[in-house]
Amino acid sequence: MKGHEVQAVQAVEAGSSIESAERILVLDTIHGGSILVEELRLLGKDAFGLNPYRTTSPPAHDFDLVISPVHLSPALREAVLRELRSEPKVISHHDAVREIIQAASLLEGVRAVEITGTTAKTTVCELLCQMLRGKSVLSLTSAGTRFSDGKKEVSLTRLSITPASILKALRLASENGLDAEFAVFEVSLGLTGIGSVGVLTSLSEDYAIAGGTSSASNAKKESLRNFEGILVIPSSCDVSAPAARAVNIVSKDLYLRGDIAFFRLNALKHTEAHSSESIEGRIRIHLSCDCAFYRKCAEFALAAALSLGVPPEELNTSLHAVPGRLSVVEWRRRVLVDNSNSGTKLQFLDEALALAESIAENKEKRRREKVLIVGEEARYVCEGIDFDELRKIVEEKHAEFTKIIVVSDNFSGAFPHNVIVSKSLQEALEEAVKSTGEGAIIVSMVKTWR
Repeated sequence: MKGHEVQAVQAVEAGSSIESAERILVLDTIHGGSILVEELRLLGKDAFGLNPYRTTSPPAHDFDLVISPVHLSPALREAVLRELRSEPKVISHHDAVREIIQAASLLEGVRAVEITGTTAKTTVCELLCQMLRGKSVLSLTSAGTRFSDGKKEVSLTRLSITPASILKALRLASENGLDAEFAVFEVSLGLTGIGSVGVLTSLSEDYAIAGGTSSASNAKKESLRNFEGILVIPSSCDVSAPAARAVNIVSKDLYLRGDIAFFRLNALKHTEAHSSESIEGRIRIHLSCDCAFYRKCAEFALAAALSLGVPPEELNTSLHAVPGRLSVVEWRRRVLVDNSNSGTKLQFLDEALALAESIAENKEKRRREKVLIVGEEARYVCEGIDFDELRKIVEEKHAEFTKIIVVSDNFSGAFPHNVIVSKSLQEALEEAVKSTGEGAIIVSMVKTWR
């Protein structure tokens, strides 16, 4: 062992690793590595990509630098490093994105927000974009890549939220002549350090990464080491951010009471991008989907917007649910509580059921048919659901529903009479309609790429 395993997850030395390197090896061309190779070549670097899931034999060159994602198994990384003739430094994809953006001045004049966390990232991003409505905003989230300036909205190529996608989104905006004043980036497994404001939504619902040797929460906490902007974190997270300019704590420095948000925050000065000031006050928020999940997400989004230095009176505060994120819609003469998305977690089932119950109470008093669709479309997601947990939910909840439809290719076994297995979300939705009458409530909780 050459010690690269430790080096890859520790703080990067002062200065740019990329700037001083001539020949660079980028690991994992599947999850953003190919984008990094393209950008490094634009900077004049001799860059090569390698997919370590297929081969651990790199090109026969001496490399000055290796760029490896935080999610990669140390065993795979070390297998590649053992094949090298030199002992290069190792940095993460997150660090590489920050250094490339700085070297190429890709965010000059733009106030960027990075949002990471184990849950609620997409919803916070989308609510923040709603709050910035009317301003020129480039956004990259699991819900899509878009530009909006109040006059037009342009949908760009859909991208994953791997850190390198930030570079792709910025290039797409430039190629299409789209000048953004603000940028909102959803980032997996931590902050890159490019943002004026960084948001950590949560560390709960943790999961293993790097071949089971680390966790998503550890990667996110470690990423804070290079974040120099204003950091927004929940009061429940015990994290340190020594490089941060200032820290705003959601539920302490900003909190919702009824429909009024009270705040005392650190914010960027409107005229000075690298300095902050204290602001305080209150602002009224209207949520079309007023539940605990959305209230918490609105707190994060509002804290981020105010941290950017946007005056409260310039924010749009009439917020609507994000499609596929605990949204409630009339669909084919039925009510659909839709929480099927790439980040769906079974922990949100109770919240979805509470929404369904409130609909039943607010509408007709008669008993309404209810269908639960739950599971995963495995071909669309990297991180699946816990099938033991899913089986337990099916057993506990089957009496509450007219029918339960489990979406899965490999979920099998004996079930109560009202439980069936479907191959896809679309097939399950069709079955839910076919087996219910008008006015029925369908709760959709499938992990899938949308």
